Amino acid sequence: MKILLSSRQGTNGITFHLQAWEPDTKPRAVVALVHGMGEHVARHSRLGEALVKAQFAVMGFDLRGHGRSGGPRGHAPNYDALMNDIDALLDWVRSRHPRSPVFLYGHSLGGALVLNYVRAGPRHFEALLPLPRGSGRPSSHLRCS
Repeated sequence: MKILLSSRQGTNGITFHLQAWEPDTKPRAVVALVHGMGEHVARHSRLGEALVKAQFAVMGFDLRGHGRSGGPRGHAPNYDALMNDIDALLDWVRSRHPRSPVFLYGHSLGGALVLNYVRAGPRHFEALLPLPRGSGRPSSHLRCS
C-alpha cells in the first residue's frame, strides 16, 4: 500500500491538503472521499486501508477551513466554492487514475455536499456513495468482494 500526501492551490488562494491510499497494483476503482464538518481526510485512514486491501484506491482532501487546508476554520465563502473544490478533487483523481472508474463518497457533511454536487448538473463518475450523519460507520456498510 502507498500513502500519498500532497497539496494543491485552489480557488481564492486556498492551499488544499490531499491524501491518497493506493494499492501497489492498478486499482479496481477509485473512491473520491469528501469528509464531514470539523473532520479531515486522515480521519478516514481505516476506511482507506480497508478499501486498499480490496484493490480500491481512496483519494481525498481536507475541505477548506478544515485539517491542513487553508482558510478560516470551518468557513467557506459560499456553496459554489465547495462545489468547485469537489470538481478539483475529481480532477486530481482523474489525472492520477485516468482509466479507473470513480466512486464519489461523502461522509456526514460530505454526504450532503456530494448529493448537492450531483443535483447541480451532469457529473461524470460511476457511483455516488453518500453517508449522511447518523447512518452508521462506513465500515459497517461497505463490503468489498
